[in-house]
Parts: sequence; C-alpha cells; structure tokens
Amino acid sequence: MNSFQWKLMRMRPQNFPTIKLAQLAAMYSQFSSWFSLLGSAINLEELKGYCQSLMIPGFWENHFHLEKETKIHSPKITDQFFDILAINGFVLVLFAYGKYIGSQEYMDRAISWLEELKPEVNSVSKRYIGYGLSISNSMESQAVLHLRANYCNPKRCLECGIGLAIIKRD
Repeated sequence: MNSFQWKLMRMRPQNFPTIKLAQLAAMYSQFSSWFSLLGSAINLEELKGYCQSLMIPGFWENHFHLEKETKIHSPKITDQFFDILAINGFVLVLFAYGKYIGSQEYMDRAISWLEELKPEVNSVSKRYIGYGLSISNSMESQAVLHLRANYCNPKRCLECGIGLAIIKRD
C-alpha cells in the first residue's frame, strides 16, 4: 500500500496508521502467540496489562510519520484505544473461536467482557441517546450499531420495537 493512500485528514496524530502499525508490530514481536493469551486471559485487565506493557521502539516517541520528527509523546496503547481494540478485536475473536469449537465458556467470557467495557461514543450512539435510549456498556452500543445497520438504514422501522416507539411518540 502506498503512503499517499492513507487518509490522515481529520485524524489525531496518535491514531495515524504509522503509530498503529508500530503498536501492532510490538504486539507480534513481544507476544508471538496473542491467540493463546486471548484464550487464557481470565479478564480484560490481564489483556490490558499485556497491551500496556508493550515496549514500542523509542523512534516513535518523537515521530508520527517516518520522515517527520515531532515533540516527545507516548506511543503506548491508551485505555481508550485498548477499549476499541477489545470491542472490535479481542471480543470478536474469542466469541468466534468459542462458537467454532463449541465452547460456551469462551462465548460467555466474550459477552461478559462487552458488558464490562464502557460504551463506544460515536454519532450513532449519540443519536440514540438523543432519542432517550440509555446505553450503559459496549454490548449495548454494539447492539445500537447493529440496529442501525439492519433496521434504520434499510428503513425497516416498522419491524423494530425502538423504531415503532419513536414513530408512535412523534
């Protein structure tokens, strides 16, 4: 992939692909078997400890791009990024693996991790909160994203309990 294809506009430097690739490379170089760590982790704090203990090369402490030097910053995985990584990566992999091997324990652990994590804050969840829906954890925020993709976007409001409630209220 050519660097000109990377879209950096409206993105905070800590989220640039170069930093995320450096973090991913650190994950693979220091813990070559993330899959077994994921399966053996009893709770999210254990996984967060692994992620936050990653030693990312010092080069990234004053770079966001390969060629441009910047002021000193931390390239470590933040709590907020860990939550996103857990919601969109760790939980999905653990649940899918549990389903594949028929392990209810793995699937239950993945769901309990979603219940532990704070909800994602995005335009979709903000809109539902504006309609009076309470979103208290990431499982509920993921449910809202599912509802939007499968009911709101295809305009299936009359088949959705929330859509019906909103229509009746207006």
